[in-house]
Amino acid sequence: MKQPNRLPYDPETYTIPITFSSSDPGDLQTLYFGMVGSPMMTTPGNFKIYFPTKGRITKIMLSTYSNLGAGTAEDISVYFRLNNTTEWLVQLVALATGTREYINRNLNIPVTTADYGEMKMVCPTWGTNPTGMRGGGYIYVEVP
Repeated sequence: MKQPNRLPYDPETYTIPITFSSSDPGDLQTLYFGMVGSPMMTTPGNFKIYFPTKGRITKIMLSTYSNLGAGTAEDISVYFRLNNTTEWLVQLVALATGTREYINRNLNIPVTTADYGEMKMVCPTWGTNPTGMRGGGYIYVEVP
């Protein structure tokens, strides 16, 4: 439902892209990424995602592709981390395929312009590690 003070082109939902470039996840690594498009890093706080308006995150969708080697089917968890403190699971995936998708359409995470987020990937002890992993997707924010 449009708010009375909105212009006709104002969105009720906006998306924020998330991405990382070619990475080789190691055993038991916790990796972070955001909007920058560089390789994932083990240190949080480098890829802060800022919100242009207050709202609530309703879904996050991420697709990864390992073009040099799929790796084995151990559990990989992807989280959204708000203000470097609170985390919500996007999805846990255990597939031995080059493409893995992490989707959560049932989120309800309130955000303000003072908040920042970051994406977090928790890796297992791999039988065979994926190589050349890259990813991209969107955070969907509903505007009140």
